[in-house]
Amino acid sequence: MKNKQNDWRNTLEQIRNANDDLKLTQEETEQIKQSENKQTLSVFTNIRKGKTSTIISGWTNSEIQEKISKEIKEKLGVGGSTRGDETLIQGNKKDEIEKYLRNAGHTVL
Repeated sequence: MKNKQNDWRNTLEQIRNANDDLKLTQEETEQIKQSENKQTLSVFTNIRKGKTSTIISGWTNSEIQEKISKEIKEKLGVGGSTRGDETLIQGNKKDEIEKYLRNAGHTVL
């Protein structure tokens, strides 16, 4: 009888240890959150009202869109606006924007 109790306890201990191994660390949780925030975007230039502008389209998360758009405008010292899933940046800044987005971990088409 004593061996069966020890077997049962050993099995329970193994299950508990296995479940601990399945738990995500805080670092792994952060990595997952960051990967969920990555966007696949398209960057192109366009002429609107006689002026060149750069368009970033394909945003799926409006909070990330607002944050990244604001950072880009501040970094490049340009104006722009956000409407729907598009961000308009004044001027031909395609190369700088693509580089910034890739460095931030986003996919640029």
